[in-house]
Amino acid sequence: MNSHLTAEALLLKDQLACSTPDIFSELIINYYIKHGYTNYDESVTQIDHSLQTANLASLDNAGNEMIVTALLHDMGHILIDEFNGKKDFLNEDRLHEFVGANFLSDYFPLSIIEPIKLHVPAKRYLCTKYESYYRSLSTASQRSFELQGGKMNINELEILEKNKYLEPAIKLREWDDLAKIKDLKVKDINEYKSCIEITRLNTSNN
Repeated sequence: MNSHLTAEALLLKDQLACSTPDIFSELIINYYIKHGYTNYDESVTQIDHSLQTANLASLDNAGNEMIVTALLHDMGHILIDEFNGKKDFLNEDRLHEFVGANFLSDYFPLSIIEPIKLHVPAKRYLCTKYESYYRSLSTASQRSFELQGGKMNINELEILEKNKYLEPAIKLREWDDLAKIKDLKVKDINEYKSCIEITRLNTSNN
């Protein structure tokens, strides 16, 4: 499995480790601005997809934690420089959900980390339960679904259904799937700075 962090991602990891909450949010935002303008899906850049997902969470009156979850759910892709301009794109599952969740796990509560970790299993779950859901996915999501394990077996379904974070992961998945509209105007990423700071502060106080 080739899921190694890039050199710049490793540098970011070191910077985050010694940052205050306000600097922490700036580091995250600046990393997205610098590295998020590549395409994973066919229609939108990675930063646009993240912002659209966060916007849907906000419109759904989700709390700060779910908004941050939505904003950062695909961070693993940019941490390992995974995008559709590369020759080996979607040749293997690079486990971006675990990459992102593990990278952020020291800074956010499980209510953020676990839905990020589960948003790919949630896709597999929904594809297994509902054929119409699979047909609704974008081409890239259908391709990655097969790499990510395809349909779940009965044991996998039962284990996931007992996970208390399945419901928020499915909600995240719903926003994720809708957040692929080309040229859609939404809030700038800097408008999420305070939201990131609040959830980061809550973690440090736990």
